[in-house]
Amino acid sequence: AFLPLFETEVNERKVALVNQTNATGEKNLAFDKAAMYASQFFQVFNFGVSRNVFQETDRPYYGLDVNDGNTPDIKTDSDLLLWGQNLIDGEAARIAAEGVAMSMPSAAEFEIEFNKFKTLQSAQSALKDQYDKEQEDVAGLLDDANLLVRDIWDEVEFHFRHDDAASKRRKCREYGVVYVNDKNEVIVEPIEPVE
Repeated sequence: AFLPLFETEVNERKVALVNQTNATGEKNLAFDKAAMYASQFFQVFNFGVSRNVFQETDRPYYGLDVNDGNTPDIKTDSDLLLWGQNLIDGEAARIAAEGVAMSMPSAAEFEIEFNKFKTLQSAQSALKDQYDKEQEDVAGLLDDANLLVRDIWDEVEFHFRHDDAASKRRKCREYGVVYVNDKNEVIVEPIEPVE
C-alpha cells in the first residue's frame, strides 16, 4: 500500500521540477531582454544629457542621482523590478513635466518586455512553490519508507538465519539486502565440488 503512494509523490516531484526548470529558463530569457532594454534606455538617456537633449536634473525622475551618469546595475529580478518601475514611472513624470519622450528604446517598448518578464516571473514563482510543496510531500514519507526498508531487511535476514553465511548473503541479495565487506575482513566463499 505504501509503494504506490511513495512512487506517485516522487513522480509528482519530478514533474514539478521539470515544470519549474522550464519556467525558469523562459523567465531568464525574458529577464535578459528586459534588462537589456532598461540598460539601453538609461544609456541613451545619459547620452542625451551629454548632448543637452535632457537635463541632469531629470535623473531623479528615474531614481538616479543628479550627478551620476552611470547605468544602474540590473543583475537580479529585484533589481529589474525596481529599476523597471523607476523607468516607467520616471518617464511618465518627466513627460508630464513637459520633457521630450525618450526613444531607442522608448518607455513603451521597454514596458512590453518588462510586462512579459513580470508575467513569467510570477508563473515561475508559482511553479517553484509547487516544487517546494512536492519536495515536502516526499520528505514527509521518508521516515515511513526507511522503517519499511528496515522491516523488510530484518524479515529477509530472519528468513535465511539458518543458512551458512555465503548462502545467506547470496539469497538475501535477491531481495536487495547487500552486505559490504569490511576492508580488513576476508570472506572465503566455499568452492562447489566438481562432479
